[in-house]
Amino acid sequence: MHWRNSGNHAQFLMVDARASYPLLLFLVHMSVWTFCIWITSVIFFAFLKYKGYTLPTAVRLFRAKAAGKLRYTKPWWRRPEMIRTPIE
Repeated sequence: MHWRNSGNHAQFLMVDARASYPLLLFLVHMSVWTFCIWITSVIFFAFLKYKGYTLPTAVRLFRAKAAGKLRYTKPWWRRPEMIRTPIE
């Protein structure tokens, strides 16, 4: 282990270590639906790795896409009354 590896994300058998939480759920409560949750999470994290994203980066990207291109500089309660409508 070298200091340059300290910034790398933890992996368990070439899969992101965050996918181990559903595995823990599956091991505690073995059933078909927990197995499906685990497999879905492994596929999801493999897809993120294929795209080159980590989970925090993907969440940030989703949040930016959901917010849209128009960014206001003031919160809604400090805007003038005319542009205070929630749906534009």
